[in-house]
This record gives sequence, structure tokens and C-alpha cells, in this order.
Amino acid sequence: MLGAQPALAAAFGRCDLHAVEGQQPSVTLAAIRQLHASGGLAPVVAIHTGNNGLIRPSDLADTLAQLRDRRQVLLLTDRVQRDWEGPNNDTIKRVAKQFGNVLVLDWYADSNGDRGWFFDDGLHLRQPGAQQYASLIARSVEP
Repeated sequence: MLGAQPALAAAFGRCDLHAVEGQQPSVTLAAIRQLHASGGLAPVVAIHTGNNGLIRPSDLADTLAQLRDRRQVLLLTDRVQRDWEGPNNDTIKRVAKQFGNVLVLDWYADSNGDRGWFFDDGLHLRQPGAQQYASLIARSVEP
């Protein structure tokens, strides 16, 4: 998400991004819960975590439960080429089903491993990938 910041800003005009490179999912999800508790989240929240480690289902469920009052939560699957990619994507899809305001955006499928979208590490986005990432989010936001 951090690599797509300029594309997200272009797509939304204003975008309050709280992305940190290299952060573990438990830290990311705790930060989202803290932002929510302090009133710092918009009506639509996009979450992309899991590139740096395994997502604990309980952490994700606790976060999404807190966000039940948000109009929409967009939850992106991972494309990370690590052992935890599949388990994380399974967790995201399974846990999200419990919450009516959560929409899973399948970044894994959408990106389809398009090498032109990524730098050689297969994770960090080149401009075409950032544009597609932002487009996936933008076209999924309910009016």
C-alpha cells in the first residue's frame, strides 16, 4: 500500500494513509484498532496486511469486529511469494465472511503475478502495479 500512495492519492484526491514498511500483521491490526478507538478512521477503511508475516485469525476478527461501525471495510489479499501467502489469504477470506461491511479485494488474483507490475522481488510495486492496485480499491468503494 505504501508503494501505491501516489496512485491512491490521485484516485481519491484525499487519502489518509497509515502504511509502514516491514510491519508485522499483529502490529498493523493493533494500530488500526487504536486509530478507531481515537476516532481517527474514515467511514471507508482499506486494510492490506500480511506481507511480512502470518495473520492471526483472532487479531483480524477482533479488528473487523471493532470496525463494524464503518460504512465499508476493504480487505486485500496478499501477493508475497512467501510460505504465509496462502494461509493469510485463506484467513482473510474466511474471517471476512463474518462481517457484512467487509469486502475482500483479491489482490492476489487481480495482480495475477504480472511481472511488469512488480520490481524483481515480486512484492514492491512499479508504477503500472501501483495504478492497478489503486484502481482495484477505487472501483470497490461503495458510493
